[in-house]
Amino acid sequence: MRIINANDFVSPGAADADIIQRAIDAASPGDTVRIPRFNVSGESSEWHIGKALLVGTGVTVLLDNCRLVLETGIYDNMFRNREGASGFAVVGEGSAVLSGGEWNYLSNNMSGKYGLPDVSVNALLKFSHAKNAVIRNIRFEMARWASVMVDHSEDVRIEDLWFEMVPHVKDLYGVLIGCGCRNISIENLTGRTGDDTVYIFADSKRYPVTADAEIRGVRLRNIVTDPKFESIVHIRANGGHKIRDIRMDGIVDSSDFFDKKRIHANVHIGDREAELHPAVPSDISGIRLVNAFSSAVNTFSLNGSFSDSCFENVFTFGDNINIINNSSCEVQTENVRFRRLYYGKGSEPNNSTSFISRYAIGALPVVADNIKGDLKVEKLIDVDEEDI
Repeated sequence: MRIINANDFVSPGAADADIIQRAIDAASPGDTVRIPRFNVSGESSEWHIGKALLVGTGVTVLLDNCRLVLETGIYDNMFRNREGASGFAVVGEGSAVLSGGEWNYLSNNMSGKYGLPDVSVNALLKFSHAKNAVIRNIRFEMARWASVMVDHSEDVRIEDLWFEMVPHVKDLYGVLIGCGCRNISIENLTGRTGDDTVYIFADSKRYPVTADAEIRGVRLRNIVTDPKFESIVHIRANGGHKIRDIRMDGIVDSSDFFDKKRIHANVHIGDREAELHPAVPSDISGIRLVNAFSSAVNTFSLNGSFSDSCFENVFTFGDNINIINNSSCEVQTENVRFRRLYYGKGSEPNNSTSFISRYAIGALPVVADNIKGDLKVEKLIDVDEEDI
């Protein structure tokens, strides 16, 4: 196994992306390509990336205290995997920064219009049809859309990431998990994003409904972020797509509600325009959450049908308004349970929460007028008084 230094591939007039790509292409499976802090070619502490860097099977790209910035005006990712690549990694050491630089004005609303490409080219790291990949210990600054996008991949670990999207800009997601993903582990995310921090989406407008499009086996742990006005975790399926087996432990709202508007939700299921994207309960199933802390408008925003799910040990504080809320069309549920929901001083048990408290705990069929089916709240606790 070799350690290959990108600075060894400098040549007169070569662009930074070409230098790094030569180093990656020189690597064999098991080798590490080191991108150091100092860029010899530019005599600078920054590397300017004008096209996507392609990583192949078995290669580790080590971001050694370096800072990579996308060049102004380009429409491309910073890193992508080669088709079918496996066993590769992009990992940081020390202070490793990937920056989107100047925004190119390509957003969700502009995607594919007026001759512009699909907005997914604005993901800093985009892995597709990959296996056994790792993304670790990276600070993302001012991504142009998503910091990380993964689809049709399996056995991917995403961990120890910091997001700094200041000032907040719409559509700046943290991690997007698209169709065809299996066994994805996401843990230790922190910082601020300009939209959902983790967005698990099976969207029929982007992905055709096929047998291998199901999202299954996503694990989230220690997600401690401020997603501006949106959600820490957003789970959405439509058009017949399926999402199954999502496990979450430690979904924490770190927003400063004294400084700005509260975030929308800790966990958002469905779409606030769900009548345009109908789903049935079996489309999203097997969600398990333990340990959530929230000062959001809604701890749980339920705007899509789902089933066979359980949410437990939920603590609200500050200006949290609703523990459970629905803000759009009718939602159908099957075998959904909420257990041990805590609210305390500074968190008013109003709206849907007070609706819960008027009914027998453990036998509640409805939380809000538009939520139908089998949903039960088995324990609601006022920590300032006594168990309800």
